[in-house]
Amino acid sequence: MIVIKSSEEEGACYVETKNLDGETNLKIKSVPRKILTLFEGMDKSKAPTDWHATINCAKPNNLIYNFDGNFTIEREQPN
Repeated sequence: MIVIKSSEEEGACYVETKNLDGETNLKIKSVPRKILTLFEGMDKSKAPTDWHATINCAKPNNLIYNFDGNFTIEREQPN
């Protein structure tokens, strides 16, 4: 899961995790600062419909605590 927007001011959200033994936890995750700044000044009730995003990431592997990838956003220029 990649978090790109949140209703919270600092881009925070809570994700419920579950262990194999049934234990559940809420963990805080946040939008990366570089992505969060793309939404500054934007009306919070509107989604950016004129953007095209691409995610390039490593193939599935056994490194479950690491994510190696790039997130690229292109905005259409206003007319």
